Amino acid sequence: EKRVQEAVKRLEAVEHESSGSREVSQRWQQSFHEEVEAHKKDIEDLSEAKGRCSSLERELEELRHHCHDLTAERDQVRTGREDEMQTLRWRLQRAESHA
Repeated sequence: EKRVQEAVKRLEAVEHESSGSREVSQRWQQSFHEEVEAHKKDIEDLSEAKGRCSSLERELEELRHHCHDLTAERDQVRTGREDEMQTLRWRLQRAESHA
């Protein structure tokens, strides 16, 4: 009977230890699952950020092109105005010299 009691005690100890190991294993599995889900979300966020970045890069390129066009147009208008001013000065000098 003493052997039976010792065997029962050992069995209970092993079951208790096994139960603790299962709990630890379950906690690790849960932690692993949470990390995998967090990583999945990070990948999704990164993908979304890359998409926004690409869109903004395209928009930036369009704005640069538009800015270049406006600068060229401004320079052309400025040159035209300068030519016009020179012509008007010449006419004024001519008119003053004939007056």
